[in-house]
This record gives sequence, structure tokens and C-alpha cells, in this order.
Amino acid sequence: MAKSPRQTVFDGMEILPKGLQPFVLRQLQAALGRGQGLGAKVHTRFPHWRREWAQRGNVTLDTQKLLHLINGFWDEAFRKALDRTHRSIVNELIDVRNRLAHDGLFSHDDAERALDSMRRLLRAAGANALAEEIDKMRDSVLREKYSESPPPEGRKGTPGSSPCPASGHTRGCHDGKSPAPQARASGTIYERILAYVREHPGSRQIEIAKGIFGRTATQQRVNQDIRLAVNRGDLIQGGFGGPGDPYRYSLPKGHSPDPAPKGGGGTPAGANTAR
Repeated sequence: MAKSPRQTVFDGMEILPKGLQPFVLRQLQAALGRGQGLGAKVHTRFPHWRREWAQRGNVTLDTQKLLHLINGFWDEAFRKALDRTHRSIVNELIDVRNRLAHDGLFSHDDAERALDSMRRLLRAAGANALAEEIDKMRDSVLREKYSESPPPEGRKGTPGSSPCPASGHTRGCHDGKSPAPQARASGTIYERILAYVREHPGSRQIEIAKGIFGRTATQQRVNQDIRLAVNRGDLIQGGFGGPGDPYRYSLPKGHSPDPAPKGGGGTPAGANTAR
């Protein structure tokens, strides 16, 4: 029996400390020293933590502490080893961990995104074997998602049937009820956003969401990945925001975006939502 999306995310969070702890301790010790001196500095930054962990030879840090250590000592120990998209991932995974702790629900899309973020962070930490293990879990979530999804509206019938004209042009060839044909291709939400904007430059966020997920979709399904794409330079954001001049998105001129970003990314918990 297939695992639920939530259980798969939980299993990924159990793997995460194995790859993060050696990296986090190495960076902290290089920047702040070792032993009780390091423990005192951590205790000053996080006074509600017990400090015994830094006074022992063999320490074990849980996921929450590892993520908060990266965030809390970013400037001193991690800014040169990671980039700003990795810090975004850290904040996103803190939010994921909190949702797990409070029995939050996870859709297949939520699980795929969380696992992809874990994979990127582990790669940045040099834990490539564990990143591959997480990637296999992510693939299983995607397979489960597509196995449960009904055929998109307009694609029912004989194999190869299509509502599009015989000319083969697909731009604008959907009724708005189902996802746009070019956005239905397999891949992450990030990849599908880039594919949609490539076909529909100047789209608003809500138009991108509905083009990918159908007319009942909300912009919250894509806003984190759009913000990440803007930060990475894979999308250009135009407009000033708001009802009178909403943000619109297009690809950089002459730029061929990497459809599967390796450097990691995500929207920090509590950050302003892109529109």
C-alpha cells in the first residue's frame, strides 16, 4: 500500500538530519570554535535550548535545531557556503516541520515540493547519496499523484484525440476549465510555471495558476515557486502590484531557464506573497 503524502514527507524529515548535521557542525565549528565555547554562543542566540548538546563529544541534533542553526547563524557561518535560495529553503522546511508537528495535511503537490527542497538542501550540504534517496521518494509521490489523477477534460476519448486544431498550434487552445496542454506535462510546479510563461508571456499569477491547475485553482498554488523563479532570474516580474497594475511575468530575453533548479529555493515562511 502506497504511503500518504504526509507520511512520505515525515520519512524525508527523518533522513534530513543525517546529511545536515555533519555540515552544520563543520560550519559552526569553523566560524565559532568548538566545545563549550560554541555551546555558549549557541545558548546566547537560542536561550531556550539546553546547552548539553555542545558539551558532549557525540552530539545529535534534530531537524528543527539544525534548520534554526543555519538560519540563526547565517551571516557568521553559512552565508559563504550557501546562497540566499538555500536560506529560503531552510525557512520553508521549518514551516514544513511545524505543519508535521501540528498534524497538518499535505497534498501530493505539497509533498513533492517539500521533498524537492530537502533534496536541494542536502546536495548543497554535500550529502549526495541522501539527496538521491529523497529524490526517489519524490518520484514515488509524483507517480502516485498521476496514477490518481483523472484524465484532463478535453482529453477523453480515443488515444491521440485532442481539442486543438489539426494545425498543431496549442497556444490558447483550451477552454480554461482544464489545465493548458503545455502545462500538463510531467514535472515540478516550478517547471510547469516556466513552460506556461514561455507560451503566455505577460501572464498574471492567477492566470498561471489556472493555466496549470484549472479554473478553480488559486494563486497560492504557485506563488512560492514564482517568487523563487524571480529570485533566481528565471522569470522577470513587471508591474507595481495591486489591482491597478498587477504583477506580470515573462522569461528573460534570450534566457533558457534551467527547468530543474539544482541550487535549491523556496519562499521563506511568513514572507510577503508574490502576486
